[in-house]
Amino acid sequence: MFKTTPKLLFIMSVVLAVTGCSKNRPQVKDGQMILNGLGAPEVKTMAQTMEENAKSAIDRGEYSKAGQIYRQLSDMKPEKVEYHIAFADAARRAGELDMALNAYEKILKKDVNNIDALEGRGLALLAKGEFKEAGEVLSQVKKKDATRWKALNGLGLLFVQKQMYPESILYFQEALRQKGDRVTVLNNLGLAQAISSLPVEATQSLTQASAASGENKLLRQQVDMNLALVYAIMGKLDVAEKISAQYLSGSALDNNLALYAHLAKDDTLAKGYLNMALAKSPRYYARAWTNLETLSKDGESSAPSKAMATGSMGSLGKTKPEDGNKAAKEIKPLTEIKPTKELPKKESPKK
Repeated sequence: MFKTTPKLLFIMSVVLAVTGCSKNRPQVKDGQMILNGLGAPEVKTMAQTMEENAKSAIDRGEYSKAGQIYRQLSDMKPEKVEYHIAFADAARRAGELDMALNAYEKILKKDVNNIDALEGRGLALLAKGEFKEAGEVLSQVKKKDATRWKALNGLGLLFVQKQMYPESILYFQEALRQKGDRVTVLNNLGLAQAISSLPVEATQSLTQASAASGENKLLRQQVDMNLALVYAIMGKLDVAEKISAQYLSGSALDNNLALYAHLAKDDTLAKGYLNMALAKSPRYYARAWTNLETLSKDGESSAPSKAMATGSMGSLGKTKPEDGNKAAKEIKPLTEIKPTKELPKKESPKK
């Protein structure tokens, strides 16, 4: 005798009911009796399908595409405020900051208490570099609802801009406690810890952020490149090279390895990598030559300053020098990695 699962038994009972012989069993016409009571299959509306497509685009980091879909949805159903907010959020994350701000302000004109629009406006101002106004708006959001993790993350970034790193760490940690997006907040926390001379904690946070990136390859690359920088600062060049080699090769890799060597206070090795970059590809000649000249002027024994380290992280979405002359004194990575979600996006200094 064999055992059957409850589910299998249930299926078997249905078969018996349909096929068993009984004089009193009513005649089945075109399968109507079987279908009775089961209900018609659920058919998704066009709006539901579009919304699913928009969410999938966001998961893949395709914010412009998601914004286009949400714009269509908001035109189709203008009474649904959530579509207008979703469009503004997508525009902000795609870097279309003026478009996002206009969308948020339209929502707030109709409802000044819409906290989603208020928070989004604060984050867009932060990304645009309007730090004072962004701080005022995000503080207002926190006062209304202290559990808004995006506002907490944004306030943490404002403290980074002020070089108040211990305070920024507290805000990032609170954002995590409020179930904030793990990749975003852990990335920011890790960089703040690195700048605060907490390298072990920084690598732990960034490793967790990388693991939480899921199938978003671009997001994982952004986090991993930050992690490589931290390992370089710790002097673990072999680990930094192993991580960056997943995404770079040839002259691009050599140029970044030169940056890592410089952060590890080994400018002799840095010059070797830059010479290899020059020899392999004239395409990167200008960048590598500028970096080589920088090292030659600084001298063999020059050590990377704290400003140098934070500036390098800035190219990956953190802080950047405010004037181009200062930036010219730093070794630059060849790849300009965009910041992770919810991080402010600033223009690179002109070379």
